[in-house]
Amino acid sequence: MDTYDGDIAKKNGKKNYQRLTINGIKVKKADKNDIKGIFKVAASVGNREKDSYSGFLMDNYQSNPDRFINLFERMVIELDYFYVAVEDEILGFLMAFTKEQWLVEHPKWIEDVFWSPEFEFKKTDSFAFVDKIAIMRGCGGKGVGSAMYKRFISDLKARGVEGVFSETIIYPIPNFASLSFRKKQKHMLAGIRYEAFDGKTIADGVYYKPVR
Repeated sequence: MDTYDGDIAKKNGKKNYQRLTINGIKVKKADKNDIKGIFKVAASVGNREKDSYSGFLMDNYQSNPDRFINLFERMVIELDYFYVAVEDEILGFLMAFTKEQWLVEHPKWIEDVFWSPEFEFKKTDSFAFVDKIAIMRGCGGKGVGSAMYKRFISDLKARGVEGVFSETIIYPIPNFASLSFRKKQKHMLAGIRYEAFDGKTIADGVYYKPVR
């Protein structure tokens, strides 16, 4: 099991995660006490800079902190699947929707996807949707994301959910770090979806993973 030992070195007053090893991470359901930590993680990788290789979130969380903190607070209350990875601070979060919750927020999502002819459409009958998974900048590659996914998949299996969908940006700024994580977690490309964001057209790869 992926874990985290909490040996956080400090350099120039800032935490240096390069010396972290995976030996004691705790993954738990998020609650209201975690909101500030969740926002801190999101803001560390969701800002004006979009680094394809280290990964990013599309929104600029630093542009309107109150708005995004309120959003996270609502999601923590409403969502069935919202997790944080914690040692002495929150190192990452995974925010996911049930199929019903996702289609309330995005009622035309299934219709908007250009599904691969190789994808079995029946798999859309039972799924959860991972909307965001984020790791504190500097903590990537330490197993934090894998630990959260392991807990998430375990909970889905217990509820009889058959699959997981997620999206990764492939154009105009491909998120190579996210694509690498999809490959590591053995997702398959199920389709492509286009969306408007900040006056531009973005292409998302739609990925699927069976729950096993």
